[in-house]
Amino acid sequence: MARDALETLTALPRFEALLTRLVELDETYFYGAPHLLLAVHYASRAPMLGGRPAQAKFHFERATALSQGKLLLIPLLEAQYYAVRIQDRAHFVSSLQRVLQASETLLPEQAFLNALAKQRAALLLERVNDLFV
Repeated sequence: MARDALETLTALPRFEALLTRLVELDETYFYGAPHLLLAVHYASRAPMLGGRPAQAKFHFERATALSQGKLLLIPLLEAQYYAVRIQDRAHFVSSLQRVLQASETLLPEQAFLNALAKQRAALLLERVNDLFV
């Protein structure tokens, strides 16, 4: 088990390089998904393990701009990973409320994904007191 964790940790720089290359090739792919992947990558780890909250924020903002704010997965993951990492309760709540208040017809071609984001946002809001001390 420890070997698997070590192999995963040593693979992270290659993973980051691949994501960076995706951004270079086509940052607009699937509503800015390359930026979203980098954002989650940077926000999901503690700084001592290579996490970079400032970089995560930049990539969440870029993904939001590229999706024109229509892909609700972006603010959902921003709340789940970035806001929790930096312990910004207000940002967490406002991001999730933005997801919940979004129109059902915001992005018709991704209605299913946006509906899932809304369900997950409601569940995360219920855990706000567990995630912030």
